Amino acid sequence: MSRQQRKFRIALFGAIAAVAAAIGGGWALHVALSYQDNSNTATNGGVVVRNNQGSPTTHTGSGDNISQGIQHKGKGNIHIQISITPKQYEAGLKRREQEVTEELKRAHAQDRQVLEKEKAEIERRLADTEASYQSYVKELQERIAQLESIRGQVPDALLDQARTALAQGDQSTADRLFAQVEAQNAAAVQATAEAAYQRSRIARDEIRYRAAYEHAQRSVRLAPENSLYLAGAGELAQILGDYSAAKAYYEQALASDLNTYGEDHPAVARDRNNLGSAWKALGEYEKAIGYLEQALAVCGRKLGPEHPNTQLVRGNLAAARAGQRP
Repeated sequence: MSRQQRKFRIALFGAIAAVAAAIGGGWALHVALSYQDNSNTATNGGVVVRNNQGSPTTHTGSGDNISQGIQHKGKGNIHIQISITPKQYEAGLKRREQEVTEELKRAHAQDRQVLEKEKAEIERRLADTEASYQSYVKELQERIAQLESIRGQVPDALLDQARTALAQGDQSTADRLFAQVEAQNAAAVQATAEAAYQRSRIARDEIRYRAAYEHAQRSVRLAPENSLYLAGAGELAQILGDYSAAKAYYEQALASDLNTYGEDHPAVARDRNNLGSAWKALGEYEKAIGYLEQALAVCGRKLGPEHPNTQLVRGNLAAARAGQRP
């Protein structure tokens, strides 16, 4: 796909998102980040995971995290219905908590840090299951809607099966189907990259960070200008403590979104917030403050001073300034 075609597609999806929001009267949640979040977020230092439509963000996590999303209808303007119940969602978290607890008992020092992060995230979600469930559902609706971008490159039956598995919360079946998409569509780069991204978010939902990061890295290799995939990879790199890699991914996402949207856009503000969070994690507070001040200015104008994302960026900025003090 040429750069011009990509810009047209992004603009088209952005227009659809705006209409959907006007009809729905609110924002509902890839990544990212986040996004994407997301998503469905982790304690990743103020990262915003965003989608490639550049839609305004919705605060769906806790602490410093933002996950974005759009209110999106599925094919034919049919609302995407998620059939997994809150009880099923909670049961899945508790199963994963037991798995991580058992893995920690026999883990080597190198693995313990990641497992402890995973356990902390599970506990955070279980502490407010209703909120984390709503966040999960919103981001899942967005990701399912996003799959329409590869229709025609993947057999309809396979794509519809994957959508249904995601909607039912059948993560293992969905992951297997996306693996088929990757295997069958090596020549169709967009479809393969999207399948890798979806597998990354599935693993992210299941709080399996290393697997999620491997899939995210593959999606970026296949589609290196896709800011959604870049933000998702950056989020996971930051969760895993690879702040230099996270910074590099966020810089690429920012360059892509600046090229698409220009300076005064919430997507660009999200990218700058992400970069600020990465620089703060690296101890470079002056650089962090610069990016966060730019992000806050745009969020204040575009989202309003009381919007959750504006407040979150403001909190990140305050933390960076506090870290800078001797």
